[in-house]
Order: sequence, then structure tokens, then C-alpha cells
Amino acid sequence: MMRPTWSAVATRTRLIPLLLAVGLLLGYAAAYSQDTQCQDASIKKLQYGKCMQYSYEGTTYVLCNGPYSLCTIADCHPSKDPTYVTCDCKIVESGLSILLPPPSGQPINTTSPEISNFSYAQFPLTPDTCAPGTAQVVNCLNASCVVSPADPTKSFCSCPVTTDNPPPGQLIFFPPETNPPSCNTLRSGAPVTSKTEQLDFALTAAMNCVMLQPPPPSNPGR
Repeated sequence: MMRPTWSAVATRTRLIPLLLAVGLLLGYAAAYSQDTQCQDASIKKLQYGKCMQYSYEGTTYVLCNGPYSLCTIADCHPSKDPTYVTCDCKIVESGLSILLPPPSGQPINTTSPEISNFSYAQFPLTPDTCAPGTAQVVNCLNASCVVSPADPTKSFCSCPVTTDNPPPGQLIFFPPETNPPSCNTLRSGAPVTSKTEQLDFALTAAMNCVMLQPPPPSNPGR
């Protein structure tokens, strides 16, 4: 029996915002396989406040269930170091998110608003591609963050930024029915590469495994 897909589970559980999020993310989710194989059963049992490493298509990712900083549509400001910018991000208190293992190779075992993860929490959003020559890449994935002392729902994340001349261009998102931000301003985004697409696929696969599966039909042969 084929495992129910994220779309099917979302429909059954009325999680419409997340379903829209997956459907709108660059159009990639529409191309995602309809049968997600959950080889690591522990993904389904990921507890709140915990993270775990898992593999997707030969790449290791970290899946978290709990609070984190989210910089999908964050505006950013220059810092003293030209290779980093400070981005105004949002703290999300619960839900699934994804990041890459730290460079040291040490596993991330607990969730924290002091790390910037990727999730669909701010979707649906509209994607826009800033062409090469118009924008530097500000990539906040795995960035370190500081919780705002004035507002515990916000954080300031130190995100690496390219300094190429000409700028390489990047992918950005903005709320639907609003004007896209100017490409020549500092804004959190993502490289326009296949790695960005695979990150989306990896999160979608993990979400499909974690969601509660409906009971099997009483007559599977029907």
C-alpha cells in the first residue's frame, strides 16, 4: 500500500496553510515524488525540543521540532564585517524545520531560537529571482542569532553575504499580493542552485514521514 503523501495527509488534517506552502515553494514540490520512503522510523517520533540527523538523496540534514529563528523574508543591514550582515528575523516557537549539520560535524540535538533554520512557517510566499548583477546572496541557513531583548518574538541573525563583483544574484520571497523588494537591497534569500531545490525536497520528505498517518482501510482490496 502506497504511503499517503504530504498533500494527502494535509487534506485529511485540514492543514491548508502548510499545503499551500509546499505547493508554492518555487514550484519544486509539485515535482516531488508521490511516494516518500521513510527509512528512518525515528523521524516519526521526533519529540518537541529535539533535533536529529537524517539522510536524503545521499546528503545529511538536521530535522528539528521546536523553536528556531526564521529569516525567509528578513531585511538585513550591513555590519562591521563586510562578509556578514545582520538580519531581522522571526522566532517560531514550534513546528518542523531543517538545517545543515554544523561544519564541525557535531550533531545538533536540541532546538534553539539562536539558530536560523528553514521551514514553511511564513508561506504562502511568492518567489522572485534577482538576476546576476543585481543582488548579493544573503544565506541565513544555520546562521547564529541573538534574541531581541525588547521583543522575544524577534531575533537578530548574523548571516554570511557574498561580496562578488558583479553580484551573483539570488532567490528571494515576499508575501503574495505585495510588491517584490528591490533586488539591490540587502535581504535574506538563497542561491539559485539545485542545492536550494534539494533542501526543499528534503524538508518535504521529512514532513511526510512525521505527519500522523490515517488508519488503513477496512478492506484494502477495495
